[in-house]
Order: sequence, then C-alpha cells, then structure tokens
Amino acid sequence: MRKPLIAANWKMNGSLADNEKRLASLLEIVTDLKKKDVVIFPPAIYIPQVANLLYNSDIAWGFQNVFYEVSGAYTGEHSPLMAKDYGVTYALVGHSERRVLFGETDEQIFKKISCFLSSGLIPILCIGETLEQYEQKKTNETLKAQLHAVFQHDPELKQEFIIAYEPVWAIGSGRAATETEVQSVHADIRQIMKEQYPKWYSKSMRIIYGGSVTPSNSESFLSQPDIDGLLVGGASLKASDFISICTGKG
Repeated sequence: MRKPLIAANWKMNGSLADNEKRLASLLEIVTDLKKKDVVIFPPAIYIPQVANLLYNSDIAWGFQNVFYEVSGAYTGEHSPLMAKDYGVTYALVGHSERRVLFGETDEQIFKKISCFLSSGLIPILCIGETLEQYEQKKTNETLKAQLHAVFQHDPELKQEFIIAYEPVWAIGSGRAATETEVQSVHADIRQIMKEQYPKWYSKSMRIIYGGSVTPSNSESFLSQPDIDGLLVGGASLKASDFISICTGKG
C-alpha cells in the first residue's frame, strides 16, 4: 500500500507573517494527517522559518529548486548539502515553470536527480505535456521522452524518488483534467517505468498529480488506484483549502 503524499508548492509567494499563520493552522490538525505524508515547499528564503515552525512535527519541508553540485562558484544557487542542513527531505525537479521560464534542460534534470539521491534528498520529478501536445494526443509520447531523458542513464542509485504528473495546460489555469484522464496517464507512467526502467521501478514508487487541484476535486483524484498523492499550487496558499485537501474534508 503506497502512502499518499500531499505537497504544497508555494512558488514565489509568502511572507513571514502569512507563513506563520498558514502553518499554525496546519499544525492544529496534524493528528489528522497520520495516514498521509505532507510536505511544504516554500521559497528558499523561508526555509529556516518553516523548518523552525515544523520541527518535531510529522510535516516535512522541501526545496523548490536545488543545484546539482554540492558546492562551488554558482552564485544564487543552493546545494543539496545546504538543504540537508535545514532538515530538508524533498526537492522538486523539472517543474514546467523551471523548464519553460528558466530553460532547465533534461541533462540538468538528470544531474539534479543523481546529485539529490547521492546527497540523501528525495527528488520529485515533474513531467507533463503542453496544451498543444495534449490536443495532438501526444501525451504518452511526451511523457516517455521526458522519462527517457532521465532514466536512460540508469545510474547505480536505487533510492526513493517520486514522479509528479503535471499537465502544463492545467497548471494555474483552473482547468483540471478529469480523474479518469489522470488515472489513465498515471497507469501509463507506471507501466512505462515497470517495463523500460525496472532497475528504478518498485511497487512502492509513488506517482502524484498536480494541476489546478482544489478541495472539491482532490478526493476524486486520490480515489484512483494509480494516483498516490497531489502536488498543490494555488490552493496551498489558503490554509483552509489546503487543510481540506489534506484531510479529505473538503
């Protein structure tokens, strides 16, 4: 049985005051979260605050972006070892906004995953198709290519990682895919991993969904057999909405 993972990607949002209020509300219901893993991805500058507020709780925290070297002359970047200093468990990699806005390449994504795993971080690999690819029925082809760009290298690393399917056309658009569509894609991803990359795949591998997730649709996604959690964007910024998603009481 794969334990559901609910992740909050705050993106470039937050303030010291807002963060404290949001997390205080979440900590009030932490006993209701025992059956799920919950992780918060704040902007890097707020990691110390979040780590302090969540210390000794069952809620984890992660970096939205980490570099693929452990140290060096890389102005503006953060290394996996720096993340570990603040108790970071997870790191996002390959998010569509990183790919599109910052030109993150498949080669960089592979380097990040390898570095994260060797440093003890759990990578959450984001993959997904654009609206054009979706309309041209190239979803499966696109995801295969994105997975192949990472797993073809087959490094000798067999540790936990997570795949997040995020259809680019649904992120922040208010236009969510149906649970049936998402379940079908997740089943395809699982089959691709099982057949083409058996050294990476295990029955415990979690595949989570992100794309305009709200309290009203979250439970329908989580009820599907191959959807193992949710990567929540805008709805994670409102404490009541995120709590509803985490508890299933939307």
